[in-house]
Amino acid sequence: MLVLLSFAVLLMFQMLGSYRIANERVGAQSERIARGALFHAWLAETLAGQYALKDTPLRGEGLSLAGVTLNPLYASPGAPTPFSWRLDFTARDGWQVSYREYDKALWTASFPDLVDPRFVYFDAQGEEQDRWPPALGVQVELPQAIALVDGDGRSGVAQVNYVAVHGPSKEQLAFFQPEED
Repeated sequence: MLVLLSFAVLLMFQMLGSYRIANERVGAQSERIARGALFHAWLAETLAGQYALKDTPLRGEGLSLAGVTLNPLYASPGAPTPFSWRLDFTARDGWQVSYREYDKALWTASFPDLVDPRFVYFDAQGEEQDRWPPALGVQVELPQAIALVDGDGRSGVAQVNYVAVHGPSKEQLAFFQPEED
């Protein structure tokens, strides 16, 4: 009887160990999914609310972009706020994403699942550009859309997140403004 009881206790401890390991894996994966969803929602919010200013136009490359948004993550909504998103690779953590407002880092997260992320910009004709502004002398301050592409698009294995820019692509002039002394 003691042998059977000890065998049952042994099986129970093995089952509890397997449950603990599975629970940790599920918890880590759900945290990674939640962090990715939060990042994509915040990215979409700040990019969709971009505001065109001639003094500080959007500047974008493959791994970073900076501009002015009306939908900042930390500052007051509705006020034009300078922001930037940056993708950096570190050997220890893989790809890291950082968000800045007024040139102060406010949020950084590691995304080891990213393979080859980059920002892609789309002009009014729908042409894909690898940087913004696409050429010297282009007077359009904002692209029509921005995409965060991860993976190799040539092989057909790529994850794409498009964000349409809602603001007008050129600075709006207000002809009737109150006089200033």
